[in-house]
Amino acid sequence: MHSDKHKNRQFEFYTCDVFTNERFGGNQLAVLPNAENLDGTTMQKISREFNYSETTFVTKSDKSACDFKVRIFTPAEELPFAGHPTLGTAFILAISQMVKDENHIGETTFETGIGPVKVQVHYENKKPVFMRFNINTFATPEKTSLSKYEIASAINLQKDDIGAFNLTPVKINFGAVMLMVPLKNIAALEKANINWQVWNGIISSQNIKVVYLFTQNNKDEKREYSSRMFAPELGVNEDPATGAAAAALGMFLARFDKDICYLAHGNFEFTIYQGIQMGRPSRLEVSITKENGKLSSIDVGGGAVLVSKGMFLLD
Repeated sequence: MHSDKHKNRQFEFYTCDVFTNERFGGNQLAVLPNAENLDGTTMQKISREFNYSETTFVTKSDKSACDFKVRIFTPAEELPFAGHPTLGTAFILAISQMVKDENHIGETTFETGIGPVKVQVHYENKKPVFMRFNINTFATPEKTSLSKYEIASAINLQKDDIGAFNLTPVKINFGAVMLMVPLKNIAALEKANINWQVWNGIISSQNIKVVYLFTQNNKDEKREYSSRMFAPELGVNEDPATGAAAAALGMFLARFDKDICYLAHGNFEFTIYQGIQMGRPSRLEVSITKENGKLSSIDVGGGAVLVSKGMFLLD
């Protein structure tokens, strides 16, 4: 019985780079758009074989509000939600005509582990060029029990590098438990790296899966941030573009940034640059909407480029 299970089975796959318009930039993703007959164990093995920060598996959704069910795996475990896999999957579904171009825009809703997520695909010359996902269920940032000194020592920085713009580190559970760490400047961001001995004692013991470092680039009209993301527990030492963390940064800023938290209504947009230190430059566009003083939605968008396609063999 078991030997028949994988008999002559071939699955189409695509790989793309997400949060970039240039091949070999951004964050790599593998997508299997027709994964109907795969079980979770096999999905995990395939993800480990690709060894990208994430691989996605698309099946039909039995939820009436959703078009597709999307399961997201890192090399180590399944995630309820992640940003670049959501956008990259929509991009691949658009390329393979599973999401249709309706007057330069395609729309689809994914069933994910955090509930339905709406995704928009923008087309130019009938080609998908920019994807945007929308979140309207939010996680609450919480103060962390870790001191600045402990956080700094886990990422080889000084205590004074941690905290900036009246912001201090917080913990937020959005797709994974993240520690969001504001840094004083770009120099601190570039210097940061994992101090394994300290990391294992401090970060792992707190059940934190992601450490997301960010700093503000300028004080102009259009805000820009630079960021880095470490997630060794997920099998990803460093990630070049993290859409879920970009959304979490929106939740953090909406709650604690003095310019945004006092806004009653309106839109607030910012750009995040990530992956520079890894040679995979990425650009993430984030938009926060507030109504009656409360966060009402967050959009995270970016480009993508097709890199390869082929057959994954399980015979």
